[in-house]
Amino acid sequence: MAHLGVPHGEDALTWNVFRSADLGGRLEVVQRFFALKSTIDELLFWGCDPDGKSELQQRLSILIRELDGKRKGNITEIDLAIITRTEVCFVEIKLKSYATPWTASEDKERVADGKTPGWQKRWADYRQAGFDLPPAPSESEKHVYQLVRNAVYAKRLADDLGKQVARVCSLMSRSRVDIYPIVLEQYENFKRVCPFLIVDPILYWEDLPDFDPEVSRKLQETLDRLRDA
Repeated sequence: MAHLGVPHGEDALTWNVFRSADLGGRLEVVQRFFALKSTIDELLFWGCDPDGKSELQQRLSILIRELDGKRKGNITEIDLAIITRTEVCFVEIKLKSYATPWTASEDKERVADGKTPGWQKRWADYRQAGFDLPPAPSESEKHVYQLVRNAVYAKRLADDLGKQVARVCSLMSRSRVDIYPIVLEQYENFKRVCPFLIVDPILYWEDLPDFDPEVSRKLQETLDRLRDA
């Protein structure tokens, strides 16, 4: 709730836009924006069903805790999970992002002691669980780690639900990507690293009003403030 109270934060914008579409009966807008092949059955926000009626959040939580729960530290949190009749689509959402928006967080004390970083240990866990990831992740893999975690759990949930397709994308601000074009290279690397599911192109907040004019004014105010920040 504290994050949702940040006037121009990515969590507040995610909630205002996509939860409004959900409550307003406009999920076809979300379907078209993310180029999904079939109608949307459910949305999860940060792994939760805001209506408290779906068992899907428990299934996702179990899948995450079975794997990420082996290690100390924060487990992954899916910003937006979209479930259709045939697909699972996870969206990693950024707004005021920087040159490495998807990088792994580091335990500086652990690194200083020469110990294996936590993200590399979890990377090894994902490989042991059967995911076709590079065996020795380098700095370039570190910078797409958040996306990789989305990919792992999108595939796990799709398999658990018997869905035909697992896919991942990132939703960002085009103005920030223009400032840090290296982000595009990192995203291409993510596609290479995760061949086991569909990686959709980056989507941009600035394009959403073309799909849903009702959010245009509010969204533009946020993006203008971001650009001036």
